[in-house]
Amino acid sequence: MNRSKAPYYGGKKTWVQGVLYDSKLEARMATLLHKYEIPFTPHVKFEVYDRQGKPFSYTVDFFLHQPVKFAGIPTIIQCLEVKGILTMHDINRCDALEYRHHYTTWIVNDFWIKMWEREGMFWKEEDRYRLERKKA
Repeated sequence: MNRSKAPYYGGKKTWVQGVLYDSKLEARMATLLHKYEIPFTPHVKFEVYDRQGKPFSYTVDFFLHQPVKFAGIPTIIQCLEVKGILTMHDINRCDALEYRHHYTTWIVNDFWIKMWEREGMFWKEEDRYRLERKKA
């Protein structure tokens, strides 16, 4: 049986504003980014290297056009990876992206999305204003 190294957990593909996302969780994240007018590109493919130096392709769920500081995240990020179930494989891919392209990726799960839906994506208004000033 030919199986991919990365497990597939069967997310339900969902459309949001004309873009097909791999799961309902990804679609909820896209809806949040649209709601807060955070510019992004979905499903951006990067060429990276694993720990042994072997090249592979990694498609990040959301590439943010500008680095952002979201509520509850201790660092400024450039990419979001949405996961229902987290594996070591996911963490290694994020590390490879940061090593090769210097993009910090945050792995988002249902906990983060629920919190942002309930409380907003920015705890400090200056974080939101800083983003809006960069867009202008």
